[in-house]
Amino acid sequence: MTEGRHLTCWHGSSRRQEALVGGQVQLCVTQSMTPSCPKNGCVLIVVLLSLAKPRIQPAPPLLKALVGQTVTLPCVVQGEPSPEVNWFHNGLPVGIKDTSPFRIQHVSMADKGTYQCVARNSAGQETLEIMLEILGEFLFLNTSLLQLK
Repeated sequence: MTEGRHLTCWHGSSRRQEALVGGQVQLCVTQSMTPSCPKNGCVLIVVLLSLAKPRIQPAPPLLKALVGQTVTLPCVVQGEPSPEVNWFHNGLPVGIKDTSPFRIQHVSMADKGTYQCVARNSAGQETLEIMLEILGEFLFLNTSLLQLK
């Protein structure tokens, strides 16, 4: 069956229709043509709710970057319904929602610390923690300008 399509099948005097959403049956309508039902049959509607707690794919627990670089913090999330994603830096919200991956342009020493990707939906919550280490700027000396005495 194709995503978003309906399937109709007959079983004896019963007809059944299913709607496929997100790879799972979400709605099942059964119409029965039996002597105990009126002329057009009885209709039974069953709604199947599929819930899946958020899952975050594993990522490296430590990232290192030089001052001035762009850093990408991964957070690949799955769940049903689609989880809301929130980012935190050292326990404080960074004010960015549903952004994954999280990019920091021109990192500075103030960006070092622990980042948390928190994925939440009605079925639950999961958190991924990544430590970001910022390495200071490197100074390169031109040794040809130095004279040894």
